[in-house]
Amino acid sequence: MMKSFTEGPFIRPKNDTPLTAEEVKCEKADREAKSSLMLALPNSIYNRIDCFKHDPKMMWTQLEKIMLGSSVATQIRLTRFMNNFEEFKGKDDESLKVIFDRFCTVLNDLRKIKVEKTELETNLKFLNALQPKRNKSCHRLRNDVRISTMQIQEMYEILLTDEKL
Repeated sequence: MMKSFTEGPFIRPKNDTPLTAEEVKCEKADREAKSSLMLALPNSIYNRIDCFKHDPKMMWTQLEKIMLGSSVATQIRLTRFMNNFEEFKGKDDESLKVIFDRFCTVLNDLRKIKVEKTELETNLKFLNALQPKRNKSCHRLRNDVRISTMQIQEMYEILLTDEKL
């Protein structure tokens, strides 16, 4: 089915010769591809690409443009998400959970656009973003030998445990 999206639809020969088993399979895959795409999309998006009903490849291309945006929009999104990461700071009145949830959202946004940060970058950014009242725990974690391999969830759980003590 993905072949219909990437290579275009099967073109039926103009003569009246019967289709081979492979050609029948391609035709069926085209129908399934178009049908799956039509059923999966909300009406607001489908209405923008339904003129390409007979060409799954063109439908897919248009859908990519709609969903991902132009290269300019992609660059703007990349800049915004990177900036959100670089400028991330916890607010004085926020709980550790709220800060952690916001930080995970920022990381998730970066992953959506295929930007991966190392565990060390992620951990240091999170620790540096916390309020001064958590300095003792942050200092201890910064000096932990596992900081470059520790998962962010594990670090959060350690901070949460420290906070409860």
